[in-house]
Amino acid sequence: MLSIDYSQIELRILAHLSQEPELLDAYRTGTDIHERTAQLLLGKTEIDGGERRLAKIINYGIIYGMGAQKLSREAGIAVAEARQFIEIFHQRYARLTAYTREMEAAAAREGYVTTVLGRRRYFRDLPNATKQYRAALLRAAFNAPIQGTSADLIKCATVAIAAFLRESACQTRLLLQVHDELVFEVPESEIETVVAPICDRMVNALPLSVPLVVEAHLGQNWLEAK
Repeated sequence: MLSIDYSQIELRILAHLSQEPELLDAYRTGTDIHERTAQLLLGKTEIDGGERRLAKIINYGIIYGMGAQKLSREAGIAVAEARQFIEIFHQRYARLTAYTREMEAAAAREGYVTTVLGRRRYFRDLPNATKQYRAALLRAAFNAPIQGTSADLIKCATVAIAAFLRESACQTRLLLQVHDELVFEVPESEIETVVAPICDRMVNALPLSVPLVVEAHLGQNWLEAK
């Protein structure tokens, strides 16, 4: 069993879509993005594990529209402190915040948002939505290009990998996709010849502004990783 999954694919796509300088720099230089966020939020360079964990919750929470109440519960901090962290995040990642507003405006103006490959997610209910429903739709308008581009990316990778396996007459089989992960059945004799080409097709599936990274787990190592 061979499992290959993308590393931080949603945040990397967000960096590409938003062109946020801090995100672009972190991924281009190989900096730990959660550590970078913790440094920006806390205003210091030395970060411990708990502070990195808080930054990780915020990084991923922003993608899904996490508010102060949920951050407070997830991180075990006071609501006022959670609200302050979210405000600082938006200040430090100003271009990302601007992109959020741009997607919300596009959904309201055009009635849809698009992925990198141009697939559309429509928001026809926006004009007549209640306040609460409208807020949920606007969160989805920000998130849809990220999730949609992630789906585009792994489908492009799957097509390229299928072509490689067919052309090389390998016995390796692609079994299934699990979110941003592909799982293969690989004969032992083919391990040395298929892993690198498969990884190469995954990291080059779409041209983005930041490098894509994949992690491969094989056999018992894969089982232990899960």
